[in-house]
Amino acid sequence: MKDDTSSDTNLPALPEDPPSLISSIKGEVDSLIVQLNLGKREAVDFVEQHKGDFKGLVETAAAAVLSGNEDSEKSAALKQKLDSLKVQLALGKMESRDALAEQREKIGSAIESTRKEWEPTQDEYREKFELAGESLQTKLDALALDVGIRTVVVEEELQMKKDQVKGELETLQKKLEPEIEKLGDSINDLADEAHKAFTGIRDNLRSLFD
Repeated sequence: MKDDTSSDTNLPALPEDPPSLISSIKGEVDSLIVQLNLGKREAVDFVEQHKGDFKGLVETAAAAVLSGNEDSEKSAALKQKLDSLKVQLALGKMESRDALAEQREKIGSAIESTRKEWEPTQDEYREKFELAGESLQTKLDALALDVGIRTVVVEEELQMKKDQVKGELETLQKKLEPEIEKLGDSINDLADEAHKAFTGIRDNLRSLFD
């Protein structure tokens, strides 16, 4: 992607330690499989629910920023970004290609702008924000497989692409079935393999909007 919603695998969008990384990816994979198994209307509602959850996190973070940061000027600037993002998250349902494309771009841009404002500092809300923000953006990308990805969409082609992504996710899901405690020395290799596989799936979903 060439805009602010593009994927950047160098961003701390996933935990770095192997157990947390595997757990996080497993949660994302399971959630995306659930989404892709839903019909169009249910998938829209599913993403709206996650959009609302993220909005709640943004509201909590905005309240915490002003009360917990000594740099009032920096806090005010960050809170303004969070408030702007909250406005974008409050927009209506994305039940059409145009609505999805418009909201996806605005939400992605607001997330990136907020992340950059937050960059010099690190706290519990920033980490949660980055993880939840990336998760929501991936779900928005996947929603294109239900509402359409081009001006003219051949339904069979769209279903074929959806089945392909589901197949990739289910393959990764099976690899992540073993309990973390039983992985032993293989945990690092699995974490690396899972990260590469999930990043590839995430980037392929984002490329639907190229």
